[in-house]
Amino acid sequence: MDYLVVDMERVLDESRQGKAAAEQLHKRWEMAQKEYKKLLEQAANGDEEAAERAEELEEKVPDDLAEARQKLQHKLSAKAKDIIAVLAAKRGVSLVLASEQVLAFAAEAEITDAVIAALDN
Repeated sequence: MDYLVVDMERVLDESRQGKAAAEQLHKRWEMAQKEYKKLLEQAANGDEEAAERAEELEEKVPDDLAEARQKLQHKLSAKAKDIIAVLAAKRGVSLVLASEQVLAFAAEAEITDAVIAALDN
């Protein structure tokens, strides 16, 4: 085999670290939603400062969460790339392709499960 193939989306979604990162982001989103609802209630009762904070929160949270997600994905991707390099070296392969960029490949070239298992250990 002259190449290997890995599905990085699966690595990010299915590894324990990827799931933990997703859970962390979900909790942050839920906390922000609760705060936003609380501020809206205060704003409905005439609290102008709460209305301003709610507006700021509505604008800021999606960007903050997207940035945090990107950082977590980058960190996990870096770990996965190290593992991929080791797996490629062990198999004597110098080319590893992302599965989303490949139309067809031999099943034995697929190393996604091995990458996830290594990340989870």
